[in-house]
Amino acid sequence: MAIFKKRSVAIAVCILLVLAAVIFGGRRSLNALRQDALTVYTAGDENGLSILANMNSIAEYTSTLLKTAAASYTAADSVYEDVRTAYNKLLVCADADPAAHRQVLSELLSACTALQLDYSGRSDIPEATAKAMTRSINDIISMKDQIRHSGYNTMAAAFNSTLETFPAGLLGSLTGVKALPLF
Repeated sequence: MAIFKKRSVAIAVCILLVLAAVIFGGRRSLNALRQDALTVYTAGDENGLSILANMNSIAEYTSTLLKTAAASYTAADSVYEDVRTAYNKLLVCADADPAAHRQVLSELLSACTALQLDYSGRSDIPEATAKAMTRSINDIISMKDQIRHSGYNTMAAAFNSTLETFPAGLLGSLTGVKALPLF
């Protein structure tokens, strides 16, 4: 190993090894923090259910909403079909990442709001049906509020803040570690 007999080459190799250790060690630390937040997303924390469990509850409430609305709407009604489409997306992304759930939840809430505006202006929908649909939509909104105040959001916000600081931001950029979406 004659190449390492030159002091400048040996110093350069040492510097490269230290940089590699910092980069890979930083990536490992950042991924561990990210994984902790994702574990709270799927398994919950000591204070409550996971967002995944809340999303399953939202799917149940949406199913109830669709069954109730089916008495007054058909697939030809776009406001009803938009809720059904969002519900189907929610079922498809059952084990998806937080970003996919966030997007589907946003679509579902928009569709539910449009449906609520529609049935509140229609006189042909029985009052009991309108009340049942309102109850289901309120349950969905309540679950959304629980999600917004979840431990996952706290951990994800802390993780995202860490990614904005030096040197974590630089290491995250170099190693492809991405911020977590908030609900």
